[in-house]
Amino acid sequence: MQRIANLWKTTGGKIIITVASLLIFCVFFICVIAVISPSTTAEPTSTLDVDDLETAAAVTASAEASLNAPSETSEPTNTPRPTNTPEPTATSTPQPEPINLTGSGDSIVDVPKGDYPAIMRAKHSGGGNFIVSSYDANNNQIDLLINTIGAYEGIKPLDFLTGEQTARLEIKAGGPWEITILPVQEARTVTIPGPVNGTGDDVFYIEGGAPDTIIADASQMTSNFIVYSYSDDGQELVFNEIGPYTGTALLDSSTFMLSVQAEGNWSVEITTR
Repeated sequence: MQRIANLWKTTGGKIIITVASLLIFCVFFICVIAVISPSTTAEPTSTLDVDDLETAAAVTASAEASLNAPSETSEPTNTPRPTNTPEPTATSTPQPEPINLTGSGDSIVDVPKGDYPAIMRAKHSGGGNFIVSSYDANNNQIDLLINTIGAYEGIKPLDFLTGEQTARLEIKAGGPWEITILPVQEARTVTIPGPVNGTGDDVFYIEGGAPDTIIADASQMTSNFIVYSYSDDGQELVFNEIGPYTGTALLDSSTFMLSVQAEGNWSVEITTR
């Protein structure tokens, strides 16, 4: 028993010391590890707020809707169309007023007439010569309009040719006279084909077909029978005869007016083609 006790003392004491030494070493090692490795504190997990989540979802949905929705292009404002500017109305040139002149015996009268063709109606109720001549502003004679004896009533062309502009009339008369100057539009108009009758001097338009021939009957006359035509080519002498006379002549197809100088009754017939 003594041997066993001594062995325990010897062996057990060594074991106890050894175990104790190991325990101390382990504790020391753990402490060293703990000092070397700092403790990591886990960050608290953030908690999702339900309100924030709904707000975020709403914002996301709104953003997606904005991206997916077709972009609205602002419609252009309706520019008012320009109002139709009324086209200028063609205004006809006012027709000149008639010029009335009266007197007795020889006279020089001013004619306040512009540069336009006209017709002159004249009447003389005295005896002796009745002569009417036209003059321009420089007293240059333009035309011998009337040259007859005794009573007279007729119509004459005035300023039908280019450059003619009557400013004065020289009148030689054996008695009272009357003169009226009218725009050429006041001349009478006849329709062709057909006859045209007249007495004394006359001026008239022709309308209808294209003129072809003119057949004259001055068989009741014993004095001059003169006819002028006016066409696109100007003035042309058609007849210059002494009655009694009958005959036929050609007319320019563009003839639009005729002037007859005669004493007494006459007749012409104008044909067309």
